[in-house]
Amino acid sequence: MNFIYEIFGYPLGWIMWLCYNVIPYYGFALILFTILIRGAMFPLSIKQKRATAKMAIFQPKIAEIQKKYATDKQKQQEATMKLYEEEGYNPMGSCLPSLVQFAILFGLIDVIYKPMTHLLRFPADIITKISDIAKGHSINVSQLSWQINSVGDFVKNPSAYSGIGEPYLQQLSSLNMHFMGMDFTQTPKLALTVDGSFNWLILLPIASGVAALVQGIYTMRANKLPGQENNPAGNSMKIMMYIMPIFSVFIAFSFPAGLSFYWTLSSLLMLLQEFILNKVYNPAKILEKLQAEQEAKKALRKEMKKNSSGMQGARRLPETSNDTAAAEPEPINEAALTQKELDRKRLAEARKRNAERYGDQYVEVKDEDLK
Repeated sequence: MNFIYEIFGYPLGWIMWLCYNVIPYYGFALILFTILIRGAMFPLSIKQKRATAKMAIFQPKIAEIQKKYATDKQKQQEATMKLYEEEGYNPMGSCLPSLVQFAILFGLIDVIYKPMTHLLRFPADIITKISDIAKGHSINVSQLSWQINSVGDFVKNPSAYSGIGEPYLQQLSSLNMHFMGMDFTQTPKLALTVDGSFNWLILLPIASGVAALVQGIYTMRANKLPGQENNPAGNSMKIMMYIMPIFSVFIAFSFPAGLSFYWTLSSLLMLLQEFILNKVYNPAKILEKLQAEQEAKKALRKEMKKNSSGMQGARRLPETSNDTAAAEPEPINEAALTQKELDRKRLAEARKRNAERYGDQYVEVKDEDLK
């Protein structure tokens, strides 16, 4: 499990190190880190909205497949996957942001547990010296949390770590992983502090659960489209809406408080992101645009089929004429090229009308769009 944390923790560690150097206060650096991560995931959220809207277009076809193969689940699955392929739809597209979020959580656990590695960027030999000192102070260095435990031990007994050198001692002394009176290296527990006072850290797990639930409800309602009552993607969203808050609370009570702080802030930023996206990339408008483009493609295919039938009839005429006429070359390539260019022009005009109507950027027509 530690290996998985390290895989995702290494790249995120560099981002956190950059944030900590820009703002050398752990809590504010974590806020900046969260903003950067959410900003990087913004394109995925746009893609997810398009996938949700696209799913609504061919949902009736899925209902037909389910009815046709109600007693044969294998054929039902095969027909559904074939439909996905024909429509260019990836059923995992709506789940991708959640999977990325899980990967970030794993990486952030490693970043929070290892401040000497990711924030202070200590060399390997210095970290080894610190681990040797920590062993003598009954700290289990085989645990993932040994570095933050050593930071706490250093605060209590700094002279014991004098052998690592003055520059590293100064960096350890300047490391402050507190924010608004809360120690982000500590794991929230449903108990009072040692002196009997209220443990404010338990508010972070509660906040993470509430924030995740509010964000999930808003996202589900904002992405609701006509005809999605039986949409698998919509049903998955409903399930995730309740699972994520429970998961966030569980995580918050199992790991250092810095992680639950990130989870809470991330949910609030996702809520703001959804609000902005619904103003700019409203699912209903996206659905309308996709339907308009789909209708344009259907019209093109219908006319191509009609023209193709006319061309085949024209090609059969020389068979009844004399040998000289039959020997003349048929203008197949020229006719096909002309028709293709005509199709390209019509689809381009449809896209231009959509771009002007919805204020989007015009996308050039490619050969694969004409299939």
